[in-house]
Amino acid sequence: MNYFKIRKRPRQFLSVTGLQVEEFDFLYSSFYARWRNFYRIHTIEGKKRKTPLINSDTKTKTLPSVEEKLFFILAYLKNHGLQEMTAASFDFSQSQASKWQKVLRPLLEQALDDLKMLPQRDGKKVAATLEKLGVTRCFQDVSERFIERPADQDTQQEFYSGKKKRTP
Repeated sequence: MNYFKIRKRPRQFLSVTGLQVEEFDFLYSSFYARWRNFYRIHTIEGKKRKTPLINSDTKTKTLPSVEEKLFFILAYLKNHGLQEMTAASFDFSQSQASKWQKVLRPLLEQALDDLKMLPQRDGKKVAATLEKLGVTRCFQDVSERFIERPADQDTQQEFYSGKKKRTP
């Protein structure tokens, strides 16, 4: 995937990232600051540098620009593809995709938090806000994701959704 080519096609850009180009640009300013602060002190592997970089705008090999980094993490999260598929789309290895995902995801969340754009995860707070707005009905679109069943019995109880009836 080439960020610069796809950016010129607004419909495709929206399909790949879930954002309009203008929304991407708005998010980019906060993400850029987060990336710059992170990369100045840490390596891509997340290890602390011995001495901070003076110029944290140094280009990386696999995703040279900060725009491409933001594009990568948005495309990865939007499409929930396998790391192998994402890596092939961006022309690097699965291990590189894993490293980038681990580094960029928290930075994206921090950038969204800076802009007060993180989704609300507490249903009671959402209901209270909707009640203040006079909304009486709300439909929630969700998808169920399977998790690997933990081996430990106590941990299994923690992840049990309550949907399946237990047989006697």
